[in-house]
Amino acid sequence: MAVGALFPNVRKFLLSEATRTVGIDEWLGVFGESGWNLDRMHRMEVPAASVIFELS
Repeated sequence: MAVGALFPNVRKFLLSEATRTVGIDEWLGVFGESGWNLDRMHRMEVPAASVIFELS
């Protein structure tokens, strides 16, 4: 079930991923299909190569 269907009033969605499991490029391809717009991408190197996607 899509996040929008579960939380219809959500305007911002933060998704965190340790990029060891799924590449960033794979995530970027999914956002357009899901109806979410990528506003910002916050990369972190500690404790592991990770990223937080800020979606609207």
